[in-house]
Amino acid sequence: MRTLTCSVLLSALLAVAPPPAHAEVDEAAPVANLPDPERYRPAEFGVELRDRNLELGGTQIGVWEDIAGDLDLAALPDVAPPCRDVRADGRALTVAMVCPDGAGAERLVVVYQGVVLRFDRTLVPGSSIGLSDDGVRVAAVMQEEGGAALHLLDLHRTRDIVVLGLDRPDDPALAGAGMAIACTARVEDARHVVVIDLEDSLARVLSSGHTEVVTGAISANGRRVVYQGEVEEKEDFYLVDVDRKVRFNISDSDGTTSSVDVSQHGDVVAFVSRFGGAMGVFTADINNRKVLNRSGAFQPLGEVFLSATGSRYAVVRTGAAEALEIWDTDGRYTEQVATVVEEFDALDMASDGLSVIALCPHQGRRAAAVRIHPLPPRE
Repeated sequence: MRTLTCSVLLSALLAVAPPPAHAEVDEAAPVANLPDPERYRPAEFGVELRDRNLELGGTQIGVWEDIAGDLDLAALPDVAPPCRDVRADGRALTVAMVCPDGAGAERLVVVYQGVVLRFDRTLVPGSSIGLSDDGVRVAAVMQEEGGAALHLLDLHRTRDIVVLGLDRPDDPALAGAGMAIACTARVEDARHVVVIDLEDSLARVLSSGHTEVVTGAISANGRRVVYQGEVEEKEDFYLVDVDRKVRFNISDSDGTTSSVDVSQHGDVVAFVSRFGGAMGVFTADINNRKVLNRSGAFQPLGEVFLSATGSRYAVVRTGAAEALEIWDTDGRYTEQVATVVEEFDALDMASDGLSVIALCPHQGRRAAAVRIHPLPPRE
């Protein structure tokens, strides 16, 4: 019997998807087969790593003494919210974000071991940042005399590692232990997703045949990378396994895709996809080649976040009332365990799944405070 393509199956899954479950209800998620991967041998090129001292003197601008209360960003010297692009480490002990200074230039602001640090080097406008799961390393694209350069700031070793040899890098995602970085860069006059191995100083080109690409997420060991690629106005999420040299089309949809995350071990991917007027949260089990429709909705869905184990995800439900829903999964079963209802401008979930970090309005200013919401543990 001929197997239906995943695009048809995912459309059918959304059509039969149950309404969002309540905390006391378990729902068995509809399941489809993940399409077979394609063989893919990434092109490689060398990069130069310039390791220099990271000066922390003069970078401290405050302390966050009580994480049960808000961190007022507007009260910090030379920080002018709204801030954006908040990132949290695995246990919400380190928080990084991008904040304008008084002149409007974007700076990297990091809360590390309760100390608030602001780095003077200007970030490339609109560029995103990455944070390692251990909270020790931050990746950022900074302005240099020769153009944009990818920096890896090691807060523990106080080292600034500059990755040279990338043309217009952007959108970095940092592996859990901070030894690999995925980002976009220009390669032979086209923008690609590349992954840089900091141990062998090699960049591997992961994308091909796409008119537009966006970095998604990277596994803890840096060997699996998820990205969004567009082909003939069709957007999909792809997972590249660098060691096995294969690439999966995770979403394989006829709709549009909007957000993706990957577990720390790289075996589970969560993503949001739209078909017609409906949207759904899907998880893909890479090892078992299964795609599950976890929840469907006729209202917009925003970002999705996945825990380290892949057994908990959080998704932003937008529309008339914005909320963050947290769901636990066990095989095909999905259970809603918490909802965070408040106004927020940006957020992230710690990979241990026990807290959400949000940039919130404060005293009439957008994204002017950092707030941590504790979440219930898995039962």
